[in-house]
Amino acid sequence: MPLRKYISLILFLLPFLLQGQGVGVMPNKKKGNTPVDYRFRYNKSYDYNNFKRYFFITAEAGASLLNAENKDYIPSYNGRIGLGYQITPVVGIKGNFGYGNLDGDFSNHTKTLLHADYLEATLNLRIDFSTLCSGYNYSRRFSIFPHLGLGQIQSRAQYLNNSTNVVSYVGYANGTPGTGISKRIVAFTYSMGCEISIMISTNLSFYMDLTTFYADSDRIDGIPILNSSNDWYNTCNFGLNYKL
Repeated sequence: MPLRKYISLILFLLPFLLQGQGVGVMPNKKKGNTPVDYRFRYNKSYDYNNFKRYFFITAEAGASLLNAENKDYIPSYNGRIGLGYQITPVVGIKGNFGYGNLDGDFSNHTKTLLHADYLEATLNLRIDFSTLCSGYNYSRRFSIFPHLGLGQIQSRAQYLNNSTNVVSYVGYANGTPGTGISKRIVAFTYSMGCEISIMISTNLSFYMDLTTFYADSDRIDGIPILNSSNDWYNTCNFGLNYKL
């Protein structure tokens, strides 16, 4: 085939080849005679310029586990509500307010069982690890959010020599009162955790959150012991995140 025919064939096929790659220079027609220029085809889900800051609210509940001077662990329950603000595609902040219970077997001490309840408030820095590693995508179904927090816990405890008889109180007005709400014992906390989220719809996500709280006090369980480490506790919660 003469060279001129080769060139003519290439020039004839070139627009169709480029259109197949999504970067063609010839407009196409859709129903309704709306022109589509393939030079500008892209997925806006991945465009950082489409990100808009937003508030979100959360509600969660699950199990809590005390790690203090107790001999054995007894799982209990807790719940939280939260308000957050996504500042950038990667960085956000979130405040949590919660109530929960902490139980333990203290048969290695003079008391047998501990039943404690607590109030907590934390401010967390959240990192969208999925966006950090894989780029922005507002329609991503699966996301991971590590978080670090500072907060406060106010706890009170009852010590029992069996399942019903209370032998002493800590964090109550009538027994070793503290300085918090209803005389609870007050301690600051440092938290670290990870949230694993699955998008249900544009505004709603379901998540699992695992968090460890370390207190600056040995008195959460009401049993301060000389030269012992401070108390800490863990939570494993499931919840919903709603984007406002």
